[in-house]
Amino acid sequence: MTTVLPAAARSKLEPRLRQFFGLVLGLSHLEVVANYFQQEAVFLPIAASFFYLITLSVLSVIVTALIGKFNDTALVAHAFVTLVTVALTPQLIGPASSVSLSFDHPWVWWAVGPAGFCIAVAGKNFLTASFLPVLSIAWVVTELQIRWSAVPERFALQDALYVFLFAGAVAGLLSLTRDWADRVDAANQQLAASSIAMAQTEAMELEDQRLDALIHDSVLHTMLFAASAQSKSEQLASAKLAGETVEKLETAKAGSAKTSLVTRRALFLALEKLARQSYPVLSVNVMPADLERVPLEVAEALTEATLQALDNAKIHSEAQNVSVDLEVLDGAGIQVRVLDDGTGFKLNRIPRDRLGIQTSILGRMSAVGGQAEIQTAPGEGTSVVIRWEK
Repeated sequence: MTTVLPAAARSKLEPRLRQFFGLVLGLSHLEVVANYFQQEAVFLPIAASFFYLITLSVLSVIVTALIGKFNDTALVAHAFVTLVTVALTPQLIGPASSVSLSFDHPWVWWAVGPAGFCIAVAGKNFLTASFLPVLSIAWVVTELQIRWSAVPERFALQDALYVFLFAGAVAGLLSLTRDWADRVDAANQQLAASSIAMAQTEAMELEDQRLDALIHDSVLHTMLFAASAQSKSEQLASAKLAGETVEKLETAKAGSAKTSLVTRRALFLALEKLARQSYPVLSVNVMPADLERVPLEVAEALTEATLQALDNAKIHSEAQNVSVDLEVLDGAGIQVRVLDDGTGFKLNRIPRDRLGIQTSILGRMSAVGGQAEIQTAPGEGTSVVIRWEK
C-alpha cells in the first residue's frame, strides 16, 4: 500500500530542527564576531577573508533553513570552512606580539563547536563520525602551534575532547530523535493501512454474502423448477433457466475476483478515525453512507488527500476551527470538504515544490479520475473540496 499519511513526524521534525539550529548558530556567531574584532590587530589582513567567509556560511545556514532548501549543503559548507580556518590559523597570525598573550584562544575557537553541531544536524552519520575526530585533532595541532597563553599542553587536549564529546552527544541525541520520529511515522502508516484494510474486508464480506444469496436463490430455484418439470416445454424452460443461472454464476465469479473494493460506509469510518488522530481538535460531519463500493486505490487517494489538507491546516493556517464533511454523491461518488477559518493564502503564490498540495492533493486525485478544488484568500480561510464520481 502507498504511504497515506503525509503528516509525517519526520517531515515535521526536520524543518523545525534546522530552523531552531539556524537561530542558535546565528546567536553563537555573535561571540565569534566579538572576539574577531577584539583580536583583529593580532592577525594578518588575509584573516579577514576567512572571518567573512565563515560569517557568510552562517548566513547561508540560516537562510536555507528558513526556505527549506539546500540546508545540508550549507551546514556541511560551514563546517568545512571552519575546519580549514582552524588548520590555517597559525599562518594567519601576525608577527609575535605581546597582545596575543592576553587571549586564551583565537577567535575561530568559538566557531569550532558550532561547526561540529552543523555536521550532526545534517544527519550524515558517516560524515559525522569522520569529521569530528579530524576537527578535534586539527584544533589540538593549532593550539599547540600558537601557544598564546602559556597554558599547559593538556588544556589543548581538553579543548579538543570537549568539542568531540559535546558534538558527538548532540549527534547521538539527534539520531535518537529522528529514530523516534521514524517509528511514529511507521505506527501511523500501519494504523492507516489497517483502517483501509478493515474497509476492504467489509466489501469482501458483502461480496461473499451476495454470492451466497445468488447461489441460494438462483441455483435452488433452478433445481426445484427442473425437478418439478413434467412436460417437454417445462423441461426446455428449466434447461434455459439453468443456462441463465450458470451465466449469472460466471459473471458473479468474475466480479468477486475484484477484491480491491471498499464500501463507502467503511471508508467513512476509516476516514473519520484517521482524521481525528491527525487533528484531535476537529469537527467531523458524516453523511449516512451505504454499502456502495469504490475501488481501493480511490479510497487511498481520498484518504491521503484529506490527511494532507488537514496537515496543511494544522501547520500553516493558524485556524481556530477546522471541520471535515464526508458526503455521498450519486452512484458510488464521494466528496470530502476540509474547511478552516485560518489565515488563508494566495493560490498563485504556491511554490511548485510544495508537494503537499501539488502531489498529495491535486495530483493524487487526478491519478484516480477524481478532482480537488481549493478556494482560499489571505484572511479568509481555506476550503478544500475533494471529489470522486463513478
